Amino acid sequence: MARFATEYLEAKAAGFGFTGPNAVRESYTSANSGCTTAQGSRIWQNVVFTLPGQVDFAQSQQVIFLVHYDTISESATKDANNAPGADDAISGGMALLEAMRLFKDFAWQRPVKFLFVSGEEVGLCGSTAYTRMHPAGPMFRVLNMDQTAFDGNKNGLMNLYNFNTTNCPSCVAFGDAFVQANADYGNIIAPAKIVRNTTRMCQTDHCPFWNVGATAIDLNEDLTNNDICPCFDQSQTSTCRDTVTQFFPTNSTTLMFDQNYSWPTQKAAIALIAHTSDSLPGAAVLADRDLVEQRRAQLVMGEPLAVFARGRARPRRAGAGASARSRGDVSPAAADRSRRARSSVTPIAPGGSAPGSSRTTERAPAGSVGGLEPRTARGHGGSPTAALPSGSLPRGQETSRRTGVPG
Repeated sequence: MARFATEYLEAKAAGFGFTGPNAVRESYTSANSGCTTAQGSRIWQNVVFTLPGQVDFAQSQQVIFLVHYDTISESATKDANNAPGADDAISGGMALLEAMRLFKDFAWQRPVKFLFVSGEEVGLCGSTAYTRMHPAGPMFRVLNMDQTAFDGNKNGLMNLYNFNTTNCPSCVAFGDAFVQANADYGNIIAPAKIVRNTTRMCQTDHCPFWNVGATAIDLNEDLTNNDICPCFDQSQTSTCRDTVTQFFPTNSTTLMFDQNYSWPTQKAAIALIAHTSDSLPGAAVLADRDLVEQRRAQLVMGEPLAVFARGRARPRRAGAGASARSRGDVSPAAADRSRRARSSVTPIAPGGSAPGSSRTTERAPAGSVGGLEPRTARGHGGSPTAALPSGSLPRGQETSRRTGVPG
């Protein structure tokens, strides 16, 4: 089943232009994952799709969009044929596939890693292996998606796990950024419906990134109030499976998988990744080597990058009296290095193609960030992102899975 899931992801990604070195099966052993009992001597794989950065060529500030793509059933003997994994966790994973489709034709300052990990259900094996096989320093921001499609009481609450200011202030700030990205696109999720949980919930794949000091957050259905899918993982039965067609209660005509509840979270997550990756205003900027090298020099020196949004360069928010450094201006030394280096640098296209190839980089539409259309105060019609394709779903506190923590 895992093999077929991997092939499905690779086929979808290839259709979006992720091939070659930007589409990698990364093998790991139990020595990497620490899952000596569950994994034993078997070789397991994560799948990584990369959208190269146009400024951060060294990949020193990676934006990681994460989900697990393994699933289990009520018993090991039934896993192969009875573990569809719709809510847990491809409901959240659909956001990654949609972001890959949306982002592929635009230029981004920072590299984006679309990371599909295995072995979550038996001990966070894939995510742990990834954090052990890659240096933590370049893991700039991590957004984990898990179960997002069950809303049993129909109150619309969605959980954002961003730890707390004592243990991870940057995680809380990244949580703030999610709330702001959601608002920038017309409150895709009603702000009062975002439940920010500050406990150390470690039953899904953001936690290994916390353990190595990376800034990570997690989005989930309302685990805080135990409004959790009743038929996922080992809680499944012969009459109740984690599918998109399952009714719940089983004698009702109400779908357990609530797409109208799930999609807003997916869209807000995509908006956050777009903001964090910093979109460039298309081919015009790539042709301006002065500007590309200027931004690259800022990144090398640790100076804040300008946010390119809505078709124009825009510095991050700063007060009127902000310093040149906080406004994103370049120091004389950086500018000099930019002038000296520009002749030797050739910007690459989003999919990694060199100039002169048949691939072109499009300018983001006016009034958009990475192809996601923001909604104005008056513009209540239309979706903040492109509509998810019909039928495209593919197949706290530390606490136990049995009390309703994501798998």
